[in-house]
Amino acid sequence: FPSHDIVTINYANNYSSIPTTHSINSIQAYNNSEVSSISISATFTAQNRSDADYVLAAVHFFRSASKMFFGTSSTGNEGNPPPLLFLNGYGPQYFNNVPTIMSAFSHSLGEDVDYINTSTGTRIPTHSSISLTLIPQYSRQKMSTFNLDKFASDDLLTGGFI
Repeated sequence: FPSHDIVTINYANNYSSIPTTHSINSIQAYNNSEVSSISISATFTAQNRSDADYVLAAVHFFRSASKMFFGTSSTGNEGNPPPLLFLNGYGPQYFNNVPTIMSAFSHSLGEDVDYINTSTGTRIPTHSSISLTLIPQYSRQKMSTFNLDKFASDDLLTGGFI
């Protein structure tokens, strides 16, 4: 993302309620913890043709990454879900190759803005925003390597865990 973006990470601890007979409260039994979603929203500006090409390329990338491998394919990926995306940013101890799936993508084209042509003639707004919702997606093998003691002491932060 070329500009300062807004990132919101939603952590969740999931519990199940266990009712107790003749009691004033249920007992909460821990199920699991998860990073339920990562929302990223960023402003994209296009002041010249090169900027406009970049915005168009970003929009096309996210549109493509939101689709499954449907129909015919020369790569043999027919029937596969949308690709896994790796999130990197803010240095090695924050988002370091975090495997994610994109659950939502939006490109907002505002009103009262000028448009500029890309090198292909497509018209791109000079000011727009892109928003993504990502969900961490670890393999079972990767999850089996998680250790809270190592994570809490920063040993696992460079391995994609957040």
